[in-house]
Amino acid sequence: MTADVRRGDNALGIMVGRGQYNPLCNDIWRLGSSLWVGQPKAIALLSVEYADGTTADIVTDGSWTTAGGPILYDDTRHGELYDAREEKAGWNRPGFVADGWRPAAVVDGSGPLYAQMMPPVRCFAPIAPVKTFDKGNGRTAYDIGRNIAGWARVRVSGPAGARVLVEYCELPSDPELVPDIHPSKMKFKIGDPDYASFYDKSINIRQQNGYILKGGGPETFECRFSYKGFQYIRVTADEGVTVERVEGVPVHTDVADAGSFVCSNETVNRLQQMSRATLLNNIHSIPTDCPHREKQGWTADTYMTDQTAIYNFDMAAFYAKWATDLAGTADRNGGLCTVAPSTGYDQSISTVWPAAIVFVPWDLLCYYGDRRVVERHYETMKRFAESSLLRQADGKPEIIREVLGDWVSPHMTLSDTLQSYEMAPPEGLTLYGTASHYRVVKYLAGIARYLDRPQEAERMDAWAARIAESFNREFFDPATKTYHGDKPTPYRQAANVVPLEYGIVPQSDRDAVQRNLISDLQKYDGRIGTGFVGTMALMDLLPQVDPELAYRLATQPAYPGWGFMVANGANTMWETWDGSASRNHPPFCLISGYFYKYLAGIRCVSEYPGFKRFVIDPSVVGDLTFVEAWHDSMYGRIESGWKRDGERLTLDVTVPVNTSAVVHVPAASAEGITESGRPAAEAPGVRFLRMENGKALYEVVSGTYRFQSSI
Repeated sequence: MTADVRRGDNALGIMVGRGQYNPLCNDIWRLGSSLWVGQPKAIALLSVEYADGTTADIVTDGSWTTAGGPILYDDTRHGELYDAREEKAGWNRPGFVADGWRPAAVVDGSGPLYAQMMPPVRCFAPIAPVKTFDKGNGRTAYDIGRNIAGWARVRVSGPAGARVLVEYCELPSDPELVPDIHPSKMKFKIGDPDYASFYDKSINIRQQNGYILKGGGPETFECRFSYKGFQYIRVTADEGVTVERVEGVPVHTDVADAGSFVCSNETVNRLQQMSRATLLNNIHSIPTDCPHREKQGWTADTYMTDQTAIYNFDMAAFYAKWATDLAGTADRNGGLCTVAPSTGYDQSISTVWPAAIVFVPWDLLCYYGDRRVVERHYETMKRFAESSLLRQADGKPEIIREVLGDWVSPHMTLSDTLQSYEMAPPEGLTLYGTASHYRVVKYLAGIARYLDRPQEAERMDAWAARIAESFNREFFDPATKTYHGDKPTPYRQAANVVPLEYGIVPQSDRDAVQRNLISDLQKYDGRIGTGFVGTMALMDLLPQVDPELAYRLATQPAYPGWGFMVANGANTMWETWDGSASRNHPPFCLISGYFYKYLAGIRCVSEYPGFKRFVIDPSVVGDLTFVEAWHDSMYGRIESGWKRDGERLTLDVTVPVNTSAVVHVPAASAEGITESGRPAAEAPGVRFLRMENGKALYEVVSGTYRFQSSI
């Protein structure tokens, strides 16, 4: 703070808000009854070193004074009320006379203090409205053109005591604002003035903030202690108030950029932009599911997108901190909550969701080489795996009951209203609980090996084999080579791709199960029949076994699919394929990870954490004519870009210092492949390995390379 200190007198002032520490909301998430709730407190230490070498510490203690401020009410979910008439001019500057202020109460701390483990939440460049609508009676609506997390910055003028109400929503039902509102949003009568607009009746949330003018000239206000998710702003002002300017202010944790992806297909580019925007909108000290309805740290939403986030942003410290939040939800039996931090309403009810305690630390190890997180939480991981046994189905060892499963999977009925999904999949939940149980234990075996615990690894492998045996006995039909849930349904994509991707399918049946999956996808013209869990598995498996079909799924414009969102004007990712729920939800952002890992081909190798040794294996598919991508690894920038001109392919690769890579060059044969104009096998730092699946494999050391081939 050296630059803020001046000669002569200085002052320190703190404005304290409730935040998540002392929420007032009484909605279904019960944040007001959280175990950590307490009255707002402040602690500060300013250390000063003078030119003569002497030092002084200024600390918060009983000599500080306090007073009520202009923020009369604040809650992270329900908003703020600011009365500018209560402002105390100069209160945080030297010379202020604090008449009537009370001594601060000195209280014990709530626990040990730790340095903040991640970047701060910051405001970013404001966004001007693209459309303005005069709704009459002092009410004006604004469309800022894209869905953000943050708040409005409003400039007004008017008499003292006049009031201004600011409300927010992501998709209003007002046909003037959204003339082509999608049928899937029509769940309530249009005559309902609250319907789908600026109030979520289902969970008693109204995104708003209020301001009372002090008068005397232009006044600018914005929130400090609450944020919203919105594209539309509605401002209602008392008579005599002039609204001079309204802007949307994006607010999120200030994670640094770590990647970029662009290609020749505009649908793909839109999906990449949507993914980045949605992730940032949901990075607010914790990874949230949405910035409007819940603001909750849903665990599966996080592990389904953590690799995508890592490719795009520097997430190392952020996820390491959140893993500690999740571990902190453990009960005495090792069970974890489905959200973190949690009020405990969701304690020990799921395996699929809290499995993030295993998958997120493992990804931090693979992508950043940070073994500390898996070491710190290894015992918590093991206890979590054992706690799943408390939810075994009666008389069925290792078959695990679940509460969420393949969330919001479509039923493929394709009704006119497109509301063809339910929150829980029709095939039931136990298949997903059991499959996740297997995946957790199998990952633990790998983690135990990495931590040099061979006996535990063997025990986990044996346990995983028993789970797989129970799973196949319960859910596999050997006659049709298909998997089914505990409820009878026609063929379900998620029920089959999950055991395929997790490695549960017996090797002798794998090809047949995989053929059935691809046949079903082709039958529906590449339309996706999976929810969160199944889509993650699908986009990990399919690019490896049928890259062309994977690309078709990623881009086709019909419902259900990502292209359908783009075709219907989405600028952030939807929670459901039909857009009838949240429109700012991370899970389907996993598609951006597919762009980096498969279209650009930048993939880490778990045996060499942190991209010490990695793979460049691009998919040259569909209508793509070029791809350009980079990712900043712990060793430096990795670049992969390719361009095709007819049957000629150029692949540009950058490998950072102190790393190596295996580059897969698409080619009809190894003959004729060049690197920087010379035969590739003779180029410095390049060693030919073999031909495999229509690609020539080369091992390369650090450097910049240009491979050219005929495809």
